[in-house]
Amino acid sequence: KRGYFAGPLSFGEKDAGKRVLHVLNFKKPGSLAAAGGILLLVVLAAVCLTDGKKEGGPEGADAPAGKTEESREVQPEAEAEGNASPGNETDGQLPEFARVRDRIVQQGLLLNQPLAFGEAVDPEDGDAVVRMAESADGVYAAYGFISPEYGSRGICLRNYQGADEHLNYVDAGWVNAYEEPRLAVGDYDGDGEEEVAFAFVSGSGTGVYVETLLVFETDETGHMYPSEMTQERQEEEISRLLETRVNADAKTLELVDKGTGETVIGGISYGNGEEQAEFIGMDYSSQIRYSVGEDIFLFVGAGVFTDMSPMPELSEDNVAFRVRFHNPENGSGGRFTLEDPARGVFGVSAQAGTVFDETAVLIPGENVARIEITNGNTGSVSSITDREILEKVLEAYRELDIRPNGELKVRSGYSYRMELFDKKGNRLQSVVPYKDAVMIDGQIYDGSMNRTTTDLLLALAEAVT
Repeated sequence: KRGYFAGPLSFGEKDAGKRVLHVLNFKKPGSLAAAGGILLLVVLAAVCLTDGKKEGGPEGADAPAGKTEESREVQPEAEAEGNASPGNETDGQLPEFARVRDRIVQQGLLLNQPLAFGEAVDPEDGDAVVRMAESADGVYAAYGFISPEYGSRGICLRNYQGADEHLNYVDAGWVNAYEEPRLAVGDYDGDGEEEVAFAFVSGSGTGVYVETLLVFETDETGHMYPSEMTQERQEEEISRLLETRVNADAKTLELVDKGTGETVIGGISYGNGEEQAEFIGMDYSSQIRYSVGEDIFLFVGAGVFTDMSPMPELSEDNVAFRVRFHNPENGSGGRFTLEDPARGVFGVSAQAGTVFDETAVLIPGENVARIEITNGNTGSVSSITDREILEKVLEAYRELDIRPNGELKVRSGYSYRMELFDKKGNRLQSVVPYKDAVMIDGQIYDGSMNRTTTDLLLALAEAVT
């Protein structure tokens, strides 16, 4: 039986095959026997990590959710009565997702008060439904299914057309933790009809945080047809927009906009100081986040594969793209394209609709000569001037991954507060880190999507001891 998705995975759900193969092959073989062993493992991985099915369709087109190799599928409302889709029956048995879905629907769990997102679930309690997100007007809402044998898998998007309620199902894995799912409504393809954009965490682990984007089209019957921004499509679009220029001697590279020739991110170091390290390729699959609203933005971490490590080295910078959704005339599912590559962080200013740059908020480390750290529990104040200790704190400070969030309120109480001063004793900034946010000069910034705020707290605690 499958366990609950309550903790991090060793690999994210996305592209596990590539990661396994890279781990297996990151060292050059020293003998024919080693080469033969690796070849055998590659063949076994290729067999085990694919489902053996290939869906038809236009070459290069994005697959609607449910038509991908991960077996996502949209279930017609009629199937909620317990009937399987044609071609999905196996010896008279419903597929696992359809069976679990029907059981949950028959129990009426969607109609009862669902659990809040992130609420702990005991496997012994049986099936559960989690409320994931809802539109501001209440017309659309997304729910996640949890079952003892299936874990956190299956999504129901509910929508109303007048007095009629419609339930639309998607077989998709999701994580009942971390960042809350986001749901927004807009005319993303410019056809005069509204679509629903839904982003949620689908994979996590050491160095891995992956979100999935679904955009739902609506027709007059009330059915909603989801299209997924697949990893394959994402990589195609990034390759179309960006090129990598490598300086092998300096062990640095830059990402360049192919259309304009301008550098998007420069000075990315790789190799971790190893002179022998050789650049293999870029990784854009380890850190994937979406911002949905009037527009849709994608934020990806730029990782570098070398022959010295089986895992990518993530740079401090991320690349932001505007996501465009197009609805083909044949109605077979949407097509996603990316535009406007730029340096960014995991957040978008809702007011201006532009990428938020945290470096405009944080003080350059070279301007800081002293830090005063106040213990919120004891009230004691420590003045830090030792450059080695300062650098450790400033390193954690520079790594802060923050974004504006108008819904966050100013916090009261704190574990540590630090104030930054220059050489002349002028106060530069006051910073209060919390576990999920940072208050800078009285302004609260969201930091719930990562551990960087916690890292700063730990650095301050170490500095005063």
